[in-house]
Amino acid sequence: MLGKWLTRAKRWLLPTSPPSVKQPPREKKSEEHNTISSEPAIEATTTSATKTASVHNPPSLSVTQEETSATRIEEVKVLSSKMSAEEEPASMQEPPSQTMEDANWLHFEEQGFQFSMPLDDEEQQVLTTAEARFTAAKKQIEGANTKNKQRFLEHQRAMKYWSLQIFYRDQAQAHYKRRAEDPTALEKTIYYCEKQIQYAPMAIAANRMDHQAKELPQHYGYKQLAIIYEKQGEIDKAIDLCKQAEQQGWKGDWSARIERYKKRVSLAQ
Repeated sequence: MLGKWLTRAKRWLLPTSPPSVKQPPREKKSEEHNTISSEPAIEATTTSATKTASVHNPPSLSVTQEETSATRIEEVKVLSSKMSAEEEPASMQEPPSQTMEDANWLHFEEQGFQFSMPLDDEEQQVLTTAEARFTAAKKQIEGANTKNKQRFLEHQRAMKYWSLQIFYRDQAQAHYKRRAEDPTALEKTIYYCEKQIQYAPMAIAANRMDHQAKELPQHYGYKQLAIIYEKQGEIDKAIDLCKQAEQQGWKGDWSARIERYKKRVSLAQ
């Protein structure tokens, strides 16, 4: 009895292998595990991507919204370019186109009197030099408190415009003296006489703004060109020039010349 009990005790104390349990194939279990676990993984990835997209990417726009947005962007670009052009310094901006004729024009307007005349480079240089002299004269008398200050400035300003009157006279005289040796000298003389005659209204205005001037002096262009026309037999042109000079008030023997020219016309008939 005791022996049987000891035998049973030994068997109970000794380790024994567990009873065999029929288990499903590992491959099938693995497939089921993969099938079950893969679906949540895909869902989690999709959910994470959706959340990321919702945070970083703006919502899609319709066609109308895209067109409106593009239009507003273009308006902003145009406005920005206009503001940049307005804020750009004048030295950086392209200057407006200017023809040589526009650059070399004399324009004068004062107390209802207007005068405009095209100038070549030489004439423009004469006026530029005269303007520099006038500026220097103003600086010279600046700060002076004298009664003659205003008269002095008016005289200097008048001489600025009178400079072309002197220039035309000097050029005509110089070329006329060389008419015997230079075949083009007479033509140049006529040219500068005509230029001085064209400038006559401006010269008269300059004489009036000068309180030191009393009356108009002799006009070389009128007189010399009348003489040239007389020698060329164009008496009618000479008479017209003398009449014009007399009407403008230039000093000279215009009436006597007109009578002499008329007598020549009568004798020729």
